[in-house]
Amino acid sequence: MLIDFWILETFHFEQPQVTHLNEMVVIVYTDEQTYYAGTTNELTKLLSESRNVASSINVQAEDYNNDGLSEEISVNIGLSGVNPEDVKSVVVVQTLNYAINVSSSSFH
Repeated sequence: MLIDFWILETFHFEQPQVTHLNEMVVIVYTDEQTYYAGTTNELTKLLSESRNVASSINVQAEDYNNDGLSEEISVNIGLSGVNPEDVKSVVVVQTLNYAINVSSSSFH
């Protein structure tokens, strides 16, 4: 009797480590004007000729299963100087650090 003991396929799933770097540009389009906002001094300087509309930006990383890795990152943007009914679209450009740890595994 021949027993096939060679592993033909194996799957390994790993949750990535995602960190929000708190660098963000927000662009708000209305019929009359386009508004810009940045979250850092450097981004604000780049957008200095534009109207700043972000009055508050709150970033929260949620780790629901307490494994040290974020399952969800939520970004709340409070706008000032723009009527919400006039907003046609919003573009958010943000930076994230994304990493997967590579570990060696052995079969015994």
